[in-house]
Amino acid sequence: EEIAIFEARKLNIPIVAVVDTNGDPEDIDHPIPGNDDAVRAIELFTSKVAEAIIEGKKDRMGKELLEAKKEEEISPEEEATPEEEVVPPDEGQATPSKEQASSPSKSSEEEKKDGGYTEPEKST
Repeated sequence: EEIAIFEARKLNIPIVAVVDTNGDPEDIDHPIPGNDDAVRAIELFTSKVAEAIIEGKKDRMGKELLEAKKEEEISPEEEATPEEEVVPPDEGQATPSKEQASSPSKSSEEEKKDGGYTEPEKST
């Protein structure tokens, strides 16, 4: 028992153990008080621990399934939302002033320098 506890500590494994009155619970992370000498007691403890593990796994799987369903419900709504209305350039923009219409556009070299960005002209 001491070797098992030593190895578990060395590998950072949490220790769960049945401890009776002649055992030292100080070295055990999760002591279970009980008779560790009787076979029936050990069978009872192991069956209850196994049931708890199975129940915990079912709960975890249920939560994961609920989260997956919520994500699936959200995704179709996002796809169903209407896209932004596309306005043709003639309808959404004001008519250019005489200065804007007569000003020369940037050359392709100037556009490359700016990365294709053109500053919006301020109306006066």
